[in-house]
Order: sequence, then structure tokens, then C-alpha cells
Amino acid sequence: MRGSSRLGDASVSSDTEERAGLGFDLGAWFTLSPEYLLGFGLKRADLGDLSVNSGVNGVNAGYAATVLTLGARAFPFRRRGGEIFVGLEVGLAWQDVDATGLQQPANTLLPAQPYSCSGGSGPGFALGAEVGGNVRLSRSLWFTGSFDASGYRLSNDVIDDCVAGLGSVTTVSVGAGLLYAFDLGTNSKL
Repeated sequence: MRGSSRLGDASVSSDTEERAGLGFDLGAWFTLSPEYLLGFGLKRADLGDLSVNSGVNGVNAGYAATVLTLGARAFPFRRRGGEIFVGLEVGLAWQDVDATGLQQPANTLLPAQPYSCSGGSGPGFALGAEVGGNVRLSRSLWFTGSFDASGYRLSNDVIDDCVAGLGSVTTVSVGAGLLYAFDLGTNSKL
């Protein structure tokens, strides 16, 4: 589980803006040596909500990103019961949006009509860095936590005839979870 916040303003001007949300990470890490790991991951990050109102017209849009990454971690401190790591990751990010609102038909006196739409765009470039630690709970189970800063190059064009995208964003997040270590060495048995 990861809590994150988008830094800076969106490329879309809005009346109100919420920048925080929850997300998750899934990953697989492979040991290259006792000090280095290489891995890949899947992240889902909530990028917040925007509200725009103009007369009787209005829209509320929620944004999120799905990110595939390739990463590396180094362990400057590693003991049997705990470890500290730093990491870098690069990847691809897809933006998606869900929006609802009211829109008055053009050149009429009809009341505003409700609508909803959703869409996705991408991929865009993703780059991130993290610092964190793991504490051993049992032979193969670890509690893990990390602080992450990431940048996503996303579109600010209209997404699937719905609403404008957020554009490039920077996020910071804090996460905690469980890590299960598999031993797939030459002497291990399944």
C-alpha cells in the first residue's frame, strides 16, 4: 500500500484540486550479488482529482497512472535482521481519467445534462528514485517500507474525447508492505 501526493499544479486550470491518493506496488527482485538487486514492477498511483465549474457547466475528474518499471537497488547496510536500500527505476506510464459532470447543450435553453466519460493515454516516460528498508519477520517474510519520488511524462491533450490530461507530474509517496523471499539458487528445491 502506498500513499502519494502530486507536487505542483496540474496543466489544467481548475477551481479545486486534490493532489493526494492511495496506490499499490507489485514487484519481483532478483539478487545479482549480496549488495545489488535488479527487478521489475507494476505500480498504480492515484494522481488526485480536479473540479472545474463554469456557469451551469462543470466537471469532476479523477486521474491515475499505471506504471511498468525496471529498477535496481543497492544495499549500503545489510544485516540478517534488517537492511537499508536505495534504488532507481525507469519505465513507462499510462494515464487514465474518470470524469462526471453537467453540460448545457450549445445554443439552447435546455437545462444542463449529466454526463460521464473515461479514457486513457500513453505510454509516457517514467523515472523514479527511492530509499527504504526491510525488517525480517521470519525466514522468508519481511516488512518493507520506502519513500519514493517519481516523475511521469504524461499528456495534457484531451484523453479519448473526455477531458484534458494532467501533463507531466512529479509525485512523492510513502509505502509499506510485505516482501516474501524465494530462494531459487542452484541448491534450492521447490
